[in-house]
Amino acid sequence: SIARSPTMPSSLATPHLAPVTVPHAHNPMAPDLTADTLLIGYGNTLRSDDGVGPSIVEAIDQRQILGVRSLIRHQLGPELAADLATVGRVVFVDARWQTATETEARGGAPPRTDDLVQSRRLVFDLDHNLEPVNHGIDPSIVASTVISSHAYSPLSLLALTKLLYNHTVSAWLITILGVNFQLGEDLSPVARLGRHQAIITISKLLLSDGF
Repeated sequence: SIARSPTMPSSLATPHLAPVTVPHAHNPMAPDLTADTLLIGYGNTLRSDDGVGPSIVEAIDQRQILGVRSLIRHQLGPELAADLATVGRVVFVDARWQTATETEARGGAPPRTDDLVQSRRLVFDLDHNLEPVNHGIDPSIVASTVISSHAYSPLSLLALTKLLYNHTVSAWLITILGVNFQLGEDLSPVARLGRHQAIITISKLLLSDGF
């Protein structure tokens, strides 16, 4: 089952990829307390591509993979440390913006398919900064807003879980390239294609023995 935060707000296109609208929030459903893996998709679903994380987790949750508990959040917060303390594995799913360096390197060309989804294993450190940090949206886009201004990073949550519960979690961060973070509920063609790839990547990761 999938649980959502009660406070959460509601060209590379290919012919077989229909437009995707990110999911709205509903009341949290009863969590699977026997799950050993936590799948967390987070982002502002009213900021177009920033909602790709929740959209991906929604899709994977429908596959009902045994032992996987899904959460959708508007942003990461310290209260999630309690959830991390109950599992052995966690996968964070988030949007990322294209940096100026990436844009310059492509010379204005569209993003390559290989650049749409990035995966990396996270290793926490208790010396890691536990203060809230901006994460997931280009600061230049949200400089005049409060969007993502109090979000915690995945590494902060891993360190906080160790600090409060003396519990270590095996963790991965999957990020999907976004190009449009303006107000809206639809994903861009770039994010839709990345979403398709990420669903495959994450599903394989969840089913693998080498997590």
